Amino acid sequence: MDQLFNAQLWTWRNQTQVIIFSDVNNINNLINNNLIDYSSILNNNFNSVSFEPNITLNEDEYMFVDINDEQKEEIQKKYTSLLDNSTSINEIQRYEFNEINLFYYMEKQQCWEIKVFFTKVYPSAYIKNKTFFNISWNGVEICNHENIISFTGSIDVFYDWKDKLYFKKFDTAKSVFPFLADFYRDATKYEIIEFLSWDIIESRVDVNKISIRQSKQIASIIDNNSIDFTDAETRKKYIQYAWNFFGNNDAVQISNEWKFVIEKPSDLTKVLKLLQWHYYEDYITKEKMEASSAKKLT
Repeated sequence: MDQLFNAQLWTWRNQTQVIIFSDVNNINNLINNNLIDYSSILNNNFNSVSFEPNITLNEDEYMFVDINDEQKEEIQKKYTSLLDNSTSINEIQRYEFNEINLFYYMEKQQCWEIKVFFTKVYPSAYIKNKTFFNISWNGVEICNHENIISFTGSIDVFYDWKDKLYFKKFDTAKSVFPFLADFYRDATKYEIIEFLSWDIIESRVDVNKISIRQSKQIASIIDNNSIDFTDAETRKKYIQYAWNFFGNNDAVQISNEWKFVIEKPSDLTKVLKLLQWHYYEDYITKEKMEASSAKKLT
């Protein structure tokens, strides 16, 4: 079984690769002492849900996106080359430590099965020089550490070498794989204007005051091909959904033409949540509830 624990450095010129551990025993020490837990993933002992913006994950859950052939080739070509040519990669030098922005571990179980795990390293993890008090059986000792990185052992992203990329947080994953921006994009100004002119919406809001978060939600709604917002019956169901939840109060305004009235950005926020079914009534208590996200159950 081939193993490789590498780091990626970012310099002002380009991205380069360096080896952190060339001795496989050091890698096994990380794993065997639970300093980093790959076993649950290697044994497929985890749950996964399709990526949805703002979703809240359980501890044992990962989000995933299905990547296309071009994106698969980009990942596989890069990391297969690293594993096959690891002897040509330089080991990390002392002066390079503060430039590390990513750790990754690769395990080649068979000639065709490789898994790659990524741990993001932020600038705050690097400690140039710091003094600690350490207590042992001999009492308190003063320890000084310099040029070190705080290693969390968390798995931020992993790739199964097939058609799915898994991650905990979208923004972290996007910093590792920029192409993920296509999965949660901002709506263009034209798309925002077009959205606000839908038959279900009566808008007087200034498009220049729409936030990035709202822009992303608009793009998500536009890209959702499972709902036909041009259908009159669909629009009627959304209006009825709003009436059932909010009643006659002014939380959401509905015009005489049965349209959602948007006069300010806060009105838009409520309408976007309605269009994504984030409002519901608790079955037991009958209390009105709001979900931070919604995910489809399989």
